[in-house]
Amino acid sequence: MKNMKPSPCQDIILWCIHGNLQHPEVWDQFQGRFNILSAGNLPLIISIQKENLWLHIEDNFSKWISQFCENVKMLSSSSSDYLLGYSLGGRLAFHAAIHSPQLFKGIIIVSADPGLKNGRDQAVQLARDKEWGARFLSEPWGKLITDWDNQEVFKGSKSAFERKESDYSREKIAMMFDVFSKGRQTDLSSDLATLNEGSPRILYLSGEYDQRYSKIGYTLHQQCPNVSHCVIDKAGHRVPWDTPDKFIRVVKNFISDCESN
Repeated sequence: MKNMKPSPCQDIILWCIHGNLQHPEVWDQFQGRFNILSAGNLPLIISIQKENLWLHIEDNFSKWISQFCENVKMLSSSSSDYLLGYSLGGRLAFHAAIHSPQLFKGIIIVSADPGLKNGRDQAVQLARDKEWGARFLSEPWGKLITDWDNQEVFKGSKSAFERKESDYSREKIAMMFDVFSKGRQTDLSSDLATLNEGSPRILYLSGEYDQRYSKIGYTLHQQCPNVSHCVIDKAGHRVPWDTPDKFIRVVKNFISDCESN
């Protein structure tokens, strides 16, 4: 986790968690672009605080979430904290919402699964993720990245960033696939459905071309009072980087609405 204390002059902190095979710098292009006007037409400055998953790959979801939430409590200098997570980062954000429901005023989840519902599916997913991890320990880098991007889930999305082998540790990639596998994740659907008015509002974002995660978002919205769902036009799984201007507009509107209530 990052140990740098956020600047005390910021009005709002947006804690951002990246996805698998990403680095925290993927959020840099959004720095300074989420700023909004308050109800009194005064500027609210939103500071992005980037989490680096590669620095602390804990033993399990629970340990990572516990330490992350404690870190936010200790470092935050804002009265309004928000959380933004993409894919793997979104799954961790779901866990944070359950673990510390009073910590964040709002949470933005992008293209993430709240969990698999039965042990058989979990076992299949864990085996699949371990296979990916084993491949990243031994196979040629270029082929791995091509195969990763050719998965059905990324249809309609292209990576906005070059992933150089020199920027990664193959051993940490293998650990990430294992420790943070959906096969090791608790299904949080029922917990999310019980969040009350004192809990954070959750905005779930999915891309128009990402039918699987759009269905997840629709289901969560129907079952969970605190969850709203927005489908972003002309975007796939990688919503923030497929259509950055639309993504920024939707997130700004969400934060502005949360701040007004």
